[in-house]
Amino acid sequence: AMAAGKSLQEAAEAAGSAALEAGKAAGMSPEEAAEAAALASGDAAADAVIAARDNVQEAAEEASRAAAKSAKAAGLSPDKVAEAAAEAASKAAVEAALAAGMSPEKAAQEAGKASVTAAVKAGASEEKAAIVGAMAAGRAAAEVTAAAGKSAQAAAAAAGAAAAA
Repeated sequence: AMAAGKSLQEAAEAAGSAALEAGKAAGMSPEEAAEAAALASGDAAADAVIAARDNVQEAAEEASRAAAKSAKAAGLSPDKVAEAAAEAASKAAVEAALAAGMSPEKAAQEAGKASVTAAVKAGASEEKAAIVGAMAAGRAAAEVTAAAGKSAQAAAAAAGAAAAA
């Protein structure tokens, strides 16, 4: 199990560095590049977990940990670190939830929960975490609803419901 954990971290770090380089090359500001790198790290970590087993919480935790580590290493502000962690957790939770066969609604709820947890763990205040979580849930709901081929109206409604939860 240790070996798997190490390769997961390595994959996350490699993805983060690659995204950082690409971002800089594309002329992003250092902060934007760092945020992109943090999300790429989170994605890679989540993919590793999901490939092994569809565990929503674990995917979200690993993703947020990788994103926070990457964001901190890039010198982003604590708020930005928390945001990156929350967004990574949200994306990972949605992916894992859908992979596990959950409904889009359930996936969006999982995303909201995961992002609040991630934001708090990354040092955000409860208040900030709640805002970040609602935004993440809303985004996730809109994405999964759209991916499921539903109308923009349905996506907006789902986003509103998820953010309110």
